[in-house]
Amino acid sequence: MHWLVINLPPETNSLAEGASGPNMPPGAVELNNSWGRPGYGGPQPPKGTGDHPYVITIYALSVPKLELRPDVGLEGFKQALEGKILDQASITGYYGR
Repeated sequence: MHWLVINLPPETNSLAEGASGPNMPPGAVELNNSWGRPGYGGPQPPKGTGDHPYVITIYALSVPKLELRPDVGLEGFKQALEGKILDQASITGYYGR
């Protein structure tokens, strides 16, 4: 999990390149990634293993915000979404080295 963000303001319609960290919209919270740190951790597939899929999913929720600990993890995040998803969209990009 390279990036997990909650509580983006509803008027947010894009994030600029390099948005992770101090450039996030006010109120947005970056949870810990798979490396145990908040923020974005870019793709790093092993060299020579071909293109790897990277899925980005955004959720529209029925609640204005989620109250989660930074170390909640992906399963805890998914549990917090149960019954709150109005809609979602995903896109997959591929990257290899």
